[in-house]
Amino acid sequence: MMNSSLALVLSRGLNSVFNIIGFFIISKTLNLEDLGSLVFSLSLAGLLGIFVNLGLGDVLMNSLSIAKFKIGSILGSAIVLKIVGFILCILIIYIINLSENPTYQFVNIIIGLSLLVEIFIAYESYFYFQKKSSVIVIANIASGFVGLLLKSVVVYCFMSIWMLALTYLLESIIKSGVLYFNARTISLKIDSNYLKENLPKIGHVVLSGASMVVIFKIDQLMIRYLLTKPELAVYSVAVKITEIWIFICIALSNYKFESILKSYKYSFELFECQIINLYKTVILISLIIISLIFIGSSAFVNLIFGDKFSESIPILYIYIISLPFMFINNASWKYFIPLNIQKFASIKLLVGAVINIILNFTLIPLLGLKGAAIATVITMVYVSIFGNLLFTKTKRNFSLILKSIKNIYRVNQK
Repeated sequence: MMNSSLALVLSRGLNSVFNIIGFFIISKTLNLEDLGSLVFSLSLAGLLGIFVNLGLGDVLMNSLSIAKFKIGSILGSAIVLKIVGFILCILIIYIINLSENPTYQFVNIIIGLSLLVEIFIAYESYFYFQKKSSVIVIANIASGFVGLLLKSVVVYCFMSIWMLALTYLLESIIKSGVLYFNARTISLKIDSNYLKENLPKIGHVVLSGASMVVIFKIDQLMIRYLLTKPELAVYSVAVKITEIWIFICIALSNYKFESILKSYKYSFELFECQIINLYKTVILISLIIISLIFIGSSAFVNLIFGDKFSESIPILYIYIISLPFMFINNASWKYFIPLNIQKFASIKLLVGAVINIILNFTLIPLLGLKGAAIATVITMVYVSIFGNLLFTKTKRNFSLILKSIKNIYRVNQK
């Protein structure tokens, strides 16, 4: 029987695939100016979304396991924090909107409102804790599938950018509705003591999450202001083709995490062997993907997106090089969590975010879209490998990564 954690990750992966297919359909028919505006709206929402999400998943799971009888207070307090973050995000989007034309202002607000789902995602921790993961799986798949259908209808029947933005909002409402409907019997309360106790933890998680979002989204926002919207549309194709593969690493890492935790309790040497094997596996998978991209990307881009995105191909050749480092960075959390050294990993990510902003400011004016892609590659090399040298407690991970690269073609260690 499929592990519930794996089922959740696969459902999120399938949801991501639905979204990316939807993007393929949209990009083939939308003009570059409108597509660039839509990508900007989605990137802005992705960047601000961390202030609604707040990285509360692990905090809520830990709280629910300690105080089962306070489910209503824990969820109610978390939802209040998320609502405050949601309102803040909408206000920021409104201020940014002042320089946009009315149509794009409307699109930005609608996409921003789709962050509504992040409020109701608080219920996911409750369902997972109650061993009702099927609710989350249904919410992910149903919202993603309906969203894809709606995008297809709008593209082929209406071809309106603001109606496309509405499909993202409706997708958010569907997922929120499924989660709320199955949790409607919970009596929510606000616990001020819980908020005071957990705000420091939340701040730490937000710092980590915000740093990662900056690394993956800030380049697209900067292209919008330093270059043009059509160029952002061209760049976004390379980003989407790369992002579609990330859920493979997430699924594999989560699937292996239970055995990694068991090995940590049994033997530290065995734990390190498991980590090395995980690194070797994700690196090999990423190298296979890169090979396929270099062989078939030209035909794929022209077939799926059309000739107007031919300029995306050289950008993709650079951007896809970051994939092994994205995989290593994601897998590294399976090393940090058992050792309880996430704090150092978060600081490493913060430094990476600063490096990324500096590189983008420097390279985009000099090299254009290629500069943005190069900035991402350099940042991911630092974040995944060399950033581990910042702290004594993470230096061992640097050694394990190098060891996995050196012995990548050897049979997995026992």
